[in-house]
Amino acid sequence: AYRAVLMMLGIVLHGAMPFWDDAANASEISQGLMHVLWFTVRIFRMHAFFMLAGFFSALLWIDRGPGDMIKNRYQRIVLPLASIYILFVPVIAFIIIFIEAIQKGLANPVAHTINEFSEWIDLPNDFAHFWFLYYLIWITGFAVVVVYLMERYDIRWPRTLAWLRSTFEHPWRCVLVLGALHFIWSASHGWAEAPTGSSMIPKFWPLVYYLLFFGLGWALYMAKLDLEKASTHS
Repeated sequence: AYRAVLMMLGIVLHGAMPFWDDAANASEISQGLMHVLWFTVRIFRMHAFFMLAGFFSALLWIDRGPGDMIKNRYQRIVLPLASIYILFVPVIAFIIIFIEAIQKGLANPVAHTINEFSEWIDLPNDFAHFWFLYYLIWITGFAVVVVYLMERYDIRWPRTLAWLRSTFEHPWRCVLVLGALHFIWSASHGWAEAPTGSSMIPKFWPLVYYLLFFGLGWALYMAKLDLEKASTHS
C-alpha cells in the first residue's frame, strides 16, 4: 500500500506540471504552490520507494528463501518493465502523435498518425518515467550477490544493525541523521532534488545513491525494529 501511494504521487506530480508554466496562464501564487508540491514530493518519494523495496526484498529472502525472492522480483519487476517497454510505450507514442495531429488541425489525423508511427516505430532507447524499475533490477541483482556472499562467509554487522535499530526507534534522531547524510551527499554532488536517469546505461552515482536506500531498507528489516518503541519515542 505504501509503495502504491508513492507511485500515485507520481501521477500528482506530472498532473501538476502543465499548470506552472506561462502557457497555463496561472497566477504566481498558483505556480508557486505547484513548485512547492513538486519539490516536496520529490524530496522523499523515490528514496522511500527504494527503501521499502529493500525492506520487502529482505523479508522475502528470509521468509521464502533466495529462490522464491528472485522469482518474485522477476515477476513483479522484470516482467512488468518488459511489458511496458515493448507494449505500453509504443501505444503512448501513437496516442501522442494522434493528439498532435488533431491540435495541428490536419484533415486526416488518422492517416498522418499511421504514417508517422510507421516511421517512428522502434524500441525506445530509454525507460522514460519507468527508469526506477530499471534501476531496481540492477540494485536487486547486486544485493542478491552481496547478501549471498555475506551469508556464505558468515559476515555479520551486529553493531551496525543495533545502531540502526536504536536510531530508527527514535523518529527525531532518525530524521536528523538521515537529513544530515542526505544533505551532505546531495551538496557534494550538486543535486537540488532526487536524481533520475532513464538511459539504457544507468548513471553511476544515482545508482549508488538509490542502492544505499535499498540497502538501508534491507538492513532495517534485519535489525528487527520495535515499532511500539518508535511510537512511544515520537
